[in-house]
Amino acid sequence: MSLLRFAETPEIGVVHLAALSGGISLDGREEVARYLRTFAELRSAALPASRSAQLIRAVARSYDR
Repeated sequence: MSLLRFAETPEIGVVHLAALSGGISLDGREEVARYLRTFAELRSAALPASRSAQLIRAVARSYDR
């Protein structure tokens, strides 16, 4: 997924959903707003980068055994 926004007109944007056959672009205001909200929710739920790295290392170590 790519989300393109324009500084001069922040209310306008495009969401591109890539696929093997080319993908689709969505440019409706409500569609773009929905993806912006979802992306913000995902970012707020994500671990900080340092904690993510710790978790990945711990999981990788568990497979070494």
